[in-house]
Amino acid sequence: MIKQGIIAGLIVMVCWGIADFLQSIPIRRIGTLKTIFVRNILTILLVSPIGAYLFFNNQLSITPTNLSIIFVSSIIYILSYYMFMRGIEVGNVSLVSPISGSFSIITVILALLFLRESLSIVKCSAVFLMIAGVFLTSTDIMKIRSITSQKGLKEALLAMIGFGLSFFILGFVSKQMNSLNIFIFASLSQAFFFIALSVMKRGLITKGDMNIELASIFIVHSLIVNTGWFAYIFGVGIDLVSLVTPLSSLFPGITVLLALLFYKEKLVTNQKLGIIVILVGVFLISR
Repeated sequence: MIKQGIIAGLIVMVCWGIADFLQSIPIRRIGTLKTIFVRNILTILLVSPIGAYLFFNNQLSITPTNLSIIFVSSIIYILSYYMFMRGIEVGNVSLVSPISGSFSIITVILALLFLRESLSIVKCSAVFLMIAGVFLTSTDIMKIRSITSQKGLKEALLAMIGFGLSFFILGFVSKQMNSLNIFIFASLSQAFFFIALSVMKRGLITKGDMNIELASIFIVHSLIVNTGWFAYIFGVGIDLVSLVTPLSSLFPGITVLLALLFYKEKLVTNQKLGIIVILVGVFLISR
């Protein structure tokens, strides 16, 4: 029987892969910052009633220490996302995307060192294959070879380290708290920090930006992405962080496949190879 943590990681992969594809629609229409602003407003509207229900039923509790840890994780995550955006702005997507998308390397290393987790040789091989698959799927290697400027490299590396550290911290605190409680505090803190970032960068919605179609996409996106966050928190709470995080980080493969189907984008050879490598990794890790 497949372990619950692996199932949770696969759910995250599918949810975030679909969410990233859906998010590409408003980003192309109103821009990244406005998209971030709207999606996090919806996250607050979605999660706050759940938090209020738990609070009034005495089921929402957290120690000051754990609250501080979650806030640190959220701040690091938002700063990493900002560095990722900066990397895209000043550098080449073909360079920034695969590097920042390899964040699970950092999380796995930290989990092995500080959480005393251990993986069998087969599962270690599976993790390596999945990370390599994400790298291959996220870019066109020929474009990387033709890049003469290293602009965006620093931002990509900082994003990779930051994302990896943030996911590790969230995995660490998930071992100590109820998954739903962590989800409430983590999602709301991330949402508030993201909104603050959007406001500071003047990413506010203006008249004419929204319509019924776009609003519907945002609502579906919010439901899916937050389902993915809960699945991740639940998964690392009951299983190895070094196992669940690499599985969760495979979501670019889902996004690429959806772009292939709906945007008629063509896969280059290394992306096709990357998808195959990911599938082999998933098969091995589920054994």
